[in-house]
Amino acid sequence: MNECWSHTANQDGFLESMAAAAQAVHNYYIGGERILYINVVNNLSVDCDCDNHPVAPEMNDIGILASHDPVALDQACVDLVFYYPSKEGDDA
Repeated sequence: MNECWSHTANQDGFLESMAAAAQAVHNYYIGGERILYINVVNNLSVDCDCDNHPVAPEMNDIGILASHDPVALDQACVDLVFYYPSKEGDDA
């Protein structure tokens, strides 16, 4: 089994520092009102991005999404993946 991170204090500290850095940027730009978050949903694989030997992508291009709300943006991406109709060229 290939794991990206083992569950250690180092991982927790890293994730907390990344969250704090993201919060600082968000707060700096007027509470996030001037930030546009963009997700590119393309060539999706079932493996983690950090996997050294990921399986080939199983879904082709879904699209590019943008929002001022990062949580809503991520939820929209998840919804599009779960309700994605298979197309020619997909491996799913």
